[in-house]
Amino acid sequence: MSNTPLSSAQRVLSLFVSTYAARPWRSFVVCLGKPITENLTVPTDGKLAVGNSPTWSWDGGVSYAAGSALTAVTGAPAVGQYAISAGLYSFNVGDALAKVKINYRFATLEQTNFPGALQAAFLADGFALSDLINGLAYAVTEGWLSTNSAPADDVQTFTLEQPGFAEAGGTAPTLAESGQQIVNVCAALNATPGAARFAASGLVGGFVGTVGGNTFAEEDLLPGAYYAVAQGWLRPTGNKWSDPVFALTAAGAAAAA
Repeated sequence: MSNTPLSSAQRVLSLFVSTYAARPWRSFVVCLGKPITENLTVPTDGKLAVGNSPTWSWDGGVSYAAGSALTAVTGAPAVGQYAISAGLYSFNVGDALAKVKINYRFATLEQTNFPGALQAAFLADGFALSDLINGLAYAVTEGWLSTNSAPADDVQTFTLEQPGFAEAGGTAPTLAESGQQIVNVCAALNATPGAARFAASGLVGGFVGTVGGNTFAEEDLLPGAYYAVAQGWLRPTGNKWSDPVFALTAAGAAAAA
């Protein structure tokens, strides 16, 4: 089976959303394997196994030592091309004795942390670890996932964004809708600006549920609250990260439905 970065990205998103009922803004950690670069010489028969071929998982490209890149192909390679199968790189005999730089990753047991049992599900139906790496990179370029991790990191953290949630078939309120809902809940408890302090944990009961065609989940509460802070509707009044406290502002009271 030949998988494109698009199909791989869609599978990552759909598995994560469907298995975990994950909402936008949920983060997850993926172990992609240790990145390796080897400077090697092409043997006279053109067959070159990289040092970690038993656990090879992903091809990051091949270039001549002088810098120009070789092209990956699926058939018999011509000069300037290479083919690969499970860590065995094949070159045209015309490239024999050429100095090449090979970039790849090798698999580790920690790669089962994508996350938990999703690794086995992703590998079903012909998907490979290389598809996981390429799919995640594609999802980032499309804005479906965001990450602050470097592409060469062994372990990377990704955050599911609203467009990625929608791409996977998920439906959830936007930040603006969640912000409006949290302000409505606060105002229903006490609409006088600054007269009450609202701990996030105490707002869950009024926030969660179906309102105006949107189904609000507990995971939508804090993103909505911080959206409301950005709009000037709420003001943080405590610094407890696990259960932040907010006060309703005059603008928030006016914005409440």
